[in-house]
Amino acid sequence: MALLQIGISRLIDNIDSDNSAAAVACRLYFDHCAGLLLRAKVWGFAERQEALQSLGTPPDDWLYRYEYPAACKRINMLYNGATRNHDRNDIPAYKEQSNPSGGKVILCDVENAVILYNCLIEDEEEFTEEFVQILSLLLAQHIAPTLKADAALVAEVKKAYQVWLSEAIKIEKTQSKPDMQQESEFVRIRY
Repeated sequence: MALLQIGISRLIDNIDSDNSAAAVACRLYFDHCAGLLLRAKVWGFAERQEALQSLGTPPDDWLYRYEYPAACKRINMLYNGATRNHDRNDIPAYKEQSNPSGGKVILCDVENAVILYNCLIEDEEEFTEEFVQILSLLLAQHIAPTLKADAALVAEVKKAYQVWLSEAIKIEKTQSKPDMQQESEFVRIRY
């Protein structure tokens, strides 16, 4: 799809074994572009929930230090897993930091922290149609210089990318429903 977006009609038969310039460019940029998109916004198909693992004493100014999940591309929400009172629009402060022993850590003031995050998806069959469309447009922009694609077509691809990304954000908002907050025990007893 990315090749066709920039006017290249010779398609790739097997992305793993084809050594054409187009195949090499697609292999080089595919994971990078997918990662960029997974960081750009909440993608329901890629969202996972995980209770964070404590890594012991945090540095000053933070109460907790947690292991950063290896497959996490974007933190969509962070909350105390012992409560249901959480809101995507009210994410507590946190900081991502390099871990001296490798990887990253999450510093925050949330006890029993749980995150919802966009996960790196290995199986392209899980991608939504919107994600595939936007990914092909982003990939097309990245491979275009290598393949000497027409500048006018590339400009149109950039515009289409912005339109599709905006549309995907609108679609996600209409398809997700926030979790209802539980009423306190004192309110429930009154009934």
